[in-house]
Amino acid sequence: MKTRPYVNNQESLDRLIDENSILRSALEKTGQGKELVQQREEFSLLLAVSKLIVSELNLDRVLQLVADKARDLVQADMLLVPMLNEERDRYVYVAASGNDAETVRNTGFPVTVGMCGWVLRNERSLLFGESSTCWLDEMTAWENGQQSAVLVPLFGRKQIIGGLSALGKTGGGGFSQHDLDLLTMFANQVSAAIENAILFQQVEKEVDERRRAEERIRGSLREKEVLLKEIHHRVKNNMQVIYSLLNLQAKRIADRTVRAMFEESRNRVSSMALIHEKLYRSEDLAHIDFKEYLQSLVAGIADTYKRQDIVFSLDMEQVSLDVNVGIPCGLIVNELVSNSLKHAFPGGRKGTISVGVNRSREGFYVLTVADNGVGFPPEVDFRKVQSLGLQLVNVLAGQINGTFDLSNVDGARFSIVFPESQNVGKIL
Repeated sequence: MKTRPYVNNQESLDRLIDENSILRSALEKTGQGKELVQQREEFSLLLAVSKLIVSELNLDRVLQLVADKARDLVQADMLLVPMLNEERDRYVYVAASGNDAETVRNTGFPVTVGMCGWVLRNERSLLFGESSTCWLDEMTAWENGQQSAVLVPLFGRKQIIGGLSALGKTGGGGFSQHDLDLLTMFANQVSAAIENAILFQQVEKEVDERRRAEERIRGSLREKEVLLKEIHHRVKNNMQVIYSLLNLQAKRIADRTVRAMFEESRNRVSSMALIHEKLYRSEDLAHIDFKEYLQSLVAGIADTYKRQDIVFSLDMEQVSLDVNVGIPCGLIVNELVSNSLKHAFPGGRKGTISVGVNRSREGFYVLTVADNGVGFPPEVDFRKVQSLGLQLVNVLAGQINGTFDLSNVDGARFSIVFPESQNVGKIL
C-alpha cells in the first residue's frame, strides 16, 4: 500500500498566490491582458454599485447614486438622469453629477428638445462622437456644444421611464462603443432599483395622504363629539326646567286626578332627561349602558312614589342600546313600573317589582316589567285600554319594531320583544 505524501496546506496556498501574481503581471503586459483585467474591474464595479443601489429605497438617494456611479463608470464630465413625467410629454433632470450639477438638477424640457428627448421618444441609445454632426434642431444648454455624448434609455417593467445621459469625456476624446455597452449594462442593472424606489415613494405618499385624512377625520369627530355632548347637556337642562315647571304646577293643583296627570308627565320628562344626562357623561355618544340607566330610573320612580313596602329587583345582562331605542325603552319602563305602583298593590300590600332586559333567541331582546301583585284585570284588553300610559307603551313598542305581551300569572308580567338586527342594541 502506497503512502500519500504529506502536503503543507499553507505552503500550497502561498505558492498558488505567488503563481497567480506572476501570471497576472505577465498578462497585464499584453494588450489583450490589459483589456481582460479592465473588463474584470468594470464588471466588479458594476456588481458592487448595483448591490449598493438595490439596497436603497429612498428615491432621491437612489437617483443621485445612479448619477454619481454612472459618471465614474464611463468617466464623463457630467452625468444627467432625465425622467419622464406621468403624461410622458416632458422630462426632468431629477439627478445630476458634475461641476454644474446644481444648475441642471430639476430643470425640465419637452420630449421634442435635445438628445435626451430623442432617446426618450425613440427608446433607443445614442452615441454622439467627435466626428458626428448633430441633426437635432433644438438642444438643451448642457448638450449644446458638447463634442461627445452617450445616452441610454431606462426601461421599467412595462415601459421606458427615463434615461442616462453622459456628456463630455473626462480628459478629452470621445465616448466609444465600449462606453455605450457599459452604460447600457449599468442602466439594465439599476432600472429595477429606480422603479422600486418610485413605487416605494408612491406608497409612502399614499400612507401619508391616508394618515393626514385620518387625522382630519379624527379631529372632525372630536369636534362633533364635543358638540353632541353639549347638545345632550342642553337638552337635559331644558327637560329639567320642564320637569321643575310641571312639579311646581302639580303642587298647586288640589284635584288628585289632575295632579297625578301632571306628575306622570313630569316623570316621563325625567326618564328622557336621565338618558341625555347619561349620554353627556358617557364616552360612547351613540349608545347607553342600559343596566346603569335602569338602576337610576327605577330608583327615581321609587323615590317619587315613596312606597317603602315595595321591593325593586333589577335582573339583566350588561346591555348597550342605541339612543333611539333607549329613550322609548326608558319611557316604557317608566309607564309600566308606575302602573304597577299605582294598581298592583292596593291597601298597602307588600310586593316586588322586577325589571330587566335580556336576550331571548339570537337577534332579539326582551324587556320585562313584572310584579307579584293582584294581577291585571282579565276582562280588560290591555291593548285597548283608555289609560294613556298603556296606550303610550303600545305606541313606543311599535317604534322599536317590538311586540307587547302580558302574562297574568302570579301577578302581571309585561314583556316587549324587539329585534337587534336593526342596530337597535348590542351586548357590551
